[in-house]
Amino acid sequence: MNAQWDAIIIGAGLGGLGAAVTLAQAGKKVLVLEQSIKPGGYAQDFWVNGFRFDVSLHAMDGLAPGGWGDVAIKALGIAGRLHFERLDPFYRANLGGATLAAHADTLLLERELVAKYPREKAGIRRLIDAMLQVFHDMRRIREDTRHGPPEGNIAALFPLLVRSMNCSWDEFMSDYVADPELRALFSAEWTYYGLPGGKLSAATMAATWASYHFYGAWYPRGGVGAVVAALVERLHELGGELRCQARVTKIRVQNGIAEGVRLSDGEELASRVVISNASAPQTLLELLDEGDLPSGYRKRIRSAESSLSTFNVYLGLDAPPEAFTASHELIICDEPDSNAQYAAIQAGDWDKVPFLAVNYGLVDPSCAPPGQAVITLMALAPWHHRNVWETGGQLESYGANPAYKQLADQVADRLIDRAEQHIPGLRAAIRERVVSTPLTNHHWTLNHQGAIFGTVQTTDNMYLSRLAPKTWIPNLILAGAWTTPGGGQTAAMISGIHVGTRVVENLLGEGCAIAPLVPIERPLDQPVPPFDLTSVHFGRRLTRESILGRIQILLFHTRKTAPDAGALNKKLRERFPMAAQVGIANCVAMGNVPGWLRGFVKNLLAKMIQASAASIPPVLDAGDYLVVLPDWGNRATTAFEIAPAQLDSGVVAVIIDRESRIRHRLANASPENLVPIVEWM
Repeated sequence: MNAQWDAIIIGAGLGGLGAAVTLAQAGKKVLVLEQSIKPGGYAQDFWVNGFRFDVSLHAMDGLAPGGWGDVAIKALGIAGRLHFERLDPFYRANLGGATLAAHADTLLLERELVAKYPREKAGIRRLIDAMLQVFHDMRRIREDTRHGPPEGNIAALFPLLVRSMNCSWDEFMSDYVADPELRALFSAEWTYYGLPGGKLSAATMAATWASYHFYGAWYPRGGVGAVVAALVERLHELGGELRCQARVTKIRVQNGIAEGVRLSDGEELASRVVISNASAPQTLLELLDEGDLPSGYRKRIRSAESSLSTFNVYLGLDAPPEAFTASHELIICDEPDSNAQYAAIQAGDWDKVPFLAVNYGLVDPSCAPPGQAVITLMALAPWHHRNVWETGGQLESYGANPAYKQLADQVADRLIDRAEQHIPGLRAAIRERVVSTPLTNHHWTLNHQGAIFGTVQTTDNMYLSRLAPKTWIPNLILAGAWTTPGGGQTAAMISGIHVGTRVVENLLGEGCAIAPLVPIERPLDQPVPPFDLTSVHFGRRLTRESILGRIQILLFHTRKTAPDAGALNKKLRERFPMAAQVGIANCVAMGNVPGWLRGFVKNLLAKMIQASAASIPPVLDAGDYLVVLPDWGNRATTAFEIAPAQLDSGVVAVIIDRESRIRHRLANASPENLVPIVEWM
């Protein structure tokens, strides 16, 4: 079938629309297919008797010049179509008696924190500076890699950024401040990212905090619907097409390459590229045949942990917005510690979960009739609460299930009661009330388990470890929260722009053939054999159990091929700088070294490693980057089915996935054949 379109985009969320507009601006013929009645995905609004409710948007970040939100809307050509109000304060937090007004002027915010915690003055300032540095480094890397792989050693060029990518937010904070109450206030907005300080990637928290607080938290006049309308209008102006109520049921794969889609009514549409803004589980497990993907890749998608969803109470109020709160957003929780808050969410303890009370009319009176207001109570919520919200997973007509409705109303009443303690008169003013649960999110968007951030944004599931936009299927690309850079409405747009740009440059440029994006051999699927190696100088043990949960590359070589292994290690670290996400270890075959000589050889290696450690930035742990493992007696070499004689002619690389399964064993390994494999893993 000849291609009718240059690109078909599945899903009209902000990621899909961002990709579509980017492609259309490059003169490509684009079709967007949306299964719902209107575009937007989670970027939706709805009306009830004159009240406009935003489904999920409470604030957009980084819309001042230099912020990534500003870069995104300018790149999409919609900046002049929208008017944003900067929120000041961004929010007020009340966490078990610890309070904070997050001023739009970050120096005023700093002053407030210093006044409350004078002994932490130096640490407060250093932490704020560090978060801004992480944000700037992220922007720099994105600009540096716009047209290709990064140049130079990222760990050496951006050590603080790499440190933040290798640790949790709590670990990062501990380098600067100690007071538990102060740490709670610095973490107050953790619910925007879906994980508490002990689990959340420090880079995600630090960079987004800086984006919100230095480049502004903003709300668009007309709500998120105005943003979606601007994108759709821009797409139509450029000749792109959008079809709603057009559900894709199959991604057509011919000769191993994505060629188009089939709709629920049987219509087949052909395209040179398919971009999916649908969830990764739906795209890769439901829209493809099982044989289209290797079992390990499918297993990774199936086993990945989805993020939390949301429980929202939308309230139309019979009083002006000024009668309720003094700021756009109020963060409420009696428990200050984010990890305890998260535990309450997982347990469904609605007396202790944190939640937002967002008073939209303070910045956009058009959301309600004159003299009236809209407040939405937003809380994170688990999909499996009370046996999938009293449905037992039977989602058909769930809204008519009396047990579901009773539970949803009980939770809504509890959140209203708690909000009333901070917003007197709230319940008496309620004129309209709408409740949504994780099941509502799934119903309207088909996102797996109603997840709002894609998969969880942990240290080992962000950036290079997050699911890559490129998939195993050539010309099938992912966009949106389930891939990089992660969840959030600004992040989704950035994802779409990035994917659209890559597709234009790599697949749809002049003279570009339809070529695989991942031209690598089918992977293995073998268990990792038992092994036990200890690194020289740092004493780190590497075993089958210790590597579980991250990608591990073992570079097997001899002393003769050690320079080749060292050069390969360096090249790989330049591309994959996060040791917590991709482990790289040099395994030196020492089968012919007699026992009496081992101590001498070990001391010699230790001196070389100690000298190399001086080149590792002090904020990083050199033991994570200089992993040299003597394989005495060639036990590990033999266990991994590598002939020692094979190592004299080149490095053999063994690539192990997060479940301790061997995916590839490559002789004469090089960056050219290793990097593409690790990218899609």
